[in-house]
Amino acid sequence: PPTLGGALDELLIDDYFRVYLRGGNRLAYVREGCTGEDMQALFFLHIKPADRDSLPADRREAGFENFDFQFERGGGIFEGRCVAERRLPGYRIGSIHTGQYIKGGGKLWEGAYRFEE
Repeated sequence: PPTLGGALDELLIDDYFRVYLRGGNRLAYVREGCTGEDMQALFFLHIKPADRDSLPADRREAGFENFDFQFERGGGIFEGRCVAERRLPGYRIGSIHTGQYIKGGGKLWEGAYRFEE
């Protein structure tokens, strides 16, 4: 599981989970005092490239790639904090939209960040 060793370069989203850019190519999700629900709720991560042609052909119409994930597949508990990391794709990113779904419908939280173009 990821740890908080090393720098959390830039805070992108300050919400229910804080989302940091780490090492220029990963997102780190961090929550103090997390609960079981925090770890069970599905994370959504939609990445919109700066250039739509960077997307696979089947995703160009939607305009973004979907990188949804479960906490257990990229996260762990470190010093009482829930920490999850996701590697970003190699293309230049225009924006991200991320958060967590509530079981049965709705969103626990969501946030967006637009990268400089």
